[in-house]
Amino acid sequence: MALFLNEREVADLLPMGECIDVLDEAFSHAGNGQTEVKPRSRMRMPGGFFHFMAAADAGHNVFGYKAYPSFGGPGGAKMIV
Repeated sequence: MALFLNEREVADLLPMGECIDVLDEAFSHAGNGQTEVKPRSRMRMPGGFFHFMAAADAGHNVFGYKAYPSFGGPGGAKMIV
């Protein structure tokens, strides 16, 4: 089941100060070789793409990914879901 959060709910769950602290740690981990980031991968089909990005931060013991389709092209409508 998808969970949709509005901007206020996101701000309540993750205050900006915490975001900055975690990003600072993540960049330190990257500098120490504790992260791995895979190049973006794309699958093509007529009229669209499926994009996939993945990374890991051993210092935080987490994996993350982003996957999304896009449709359209030059002169056409583009939709990202």
